[in-house]
Amino acid sequence: ENKKLHLEVQESFDHAIDMLAEVAEFKDKNTGGHISRIDNYTRTVALELGVPPEEAPLWGKASRLHDVGKIGLPDALLQKAGKLTEEEFDEIRKHTHIGASILDHDKFMSIAREVAYSHHERWDGNGYPKGLAGEAIPIMGRIVALVDVFDALLSRRAYKDAWPVERVAEQIQSLRGSHFDPSLVDLMLTHLDSFHEIFLKFPD
Repeated sequence: ENKKLHLEVQESFDHAIDMLAEVAEFKDKNTGGHISRIDNYTRTVALELGVPPEEAPLWGKASRLHDVGKIGLPDALLQKAGKLTEEEFDEIRKHTHIGASILDHDKFMSIAREVAYSHHERWDGNGYPKGLAGEAIPIMGRIVALVDVFDALLSRRAYKDAWPVERVAEQIQSLRGSHFDPSLVDLMLTHLDSFHEIFLKFPD
C-alpha cells in the first residue's frame, strides 16, 4: 500500500512537471512535441555521457522546464513575428531569471532550476544571464542549449522555414566551441541519426 501511494505521488509530480512545461510552451505557441523532443534528446545525451539509466529520465524531465520562465513574459513579445529590438530582447532575457525564481520554491526542482537559468549561456562566455564560459556552465545548461537550437532549426517557426537535417548539422558544427560545448557537438553529430529519429518521433 505504501509503495502504491509512493508511485501515485511520483506520477502526480511527473504530471505537474508536464503541465507546467506545457503552459510555458503553449504561451510561446510551441507544442507538446517540442518539450517531448527536448526531453528525449537530453536523455540520449545523458546516457551517452555515462549517466545511469535510472537517472537519465530525471535529466529529461528537468529539461522540459527550460523555458518555464516565459510564463512571465508578455504574449505580444513572445508572438512577435519580426525581428526583436534590443529593448525587447532584454525583456526576453528575463525569462531565465523568472524560470529560476519559479523553480526555486522546491528542493526537488533544483536540476530544473539550473537548466532554466543556464540554458542560454554560451561556451565562449557571450551568453546570458551571467556570461559564464566553458565548464563553468552547468552540464545540463550546456546540453539543453545545444538540443534546443537543434530542435528549433529543424522546426518551422513564424520567422523561418524548417531546415533539412544536413543544413542543421553544418550550422551546429559551425558553432562548435563558440556557442556550444565542443564535446557535446561531437557527440550529437556522431549520433545525428538518433537525434533526427527523435525529432520525427514526436511531431508538432
